[in-house]
Amino acid sequence: MKEAKKMAEDAIRLYLESLKKHEEPIPQEESSELPKGTFKAILRESKVSLEEFEST
Repeated sequence: MKEAKKMAEDAIRLYLESLKKHEEPIPQEESSELPKGTFKAILRESKVSLEEFEST
């Protein structure tokens, strides 16, 4: 289970890094097919900081 969690964290981090590299916006939950709050919950569990990847 720990390995799966680590893989999920890595996948999220790489996805956000790719969005930043290509200057693409981070998808908002309103446009997602996931239930409201899911993306934030995944970030919180993976200990990935959304602010770290937001463009300035």
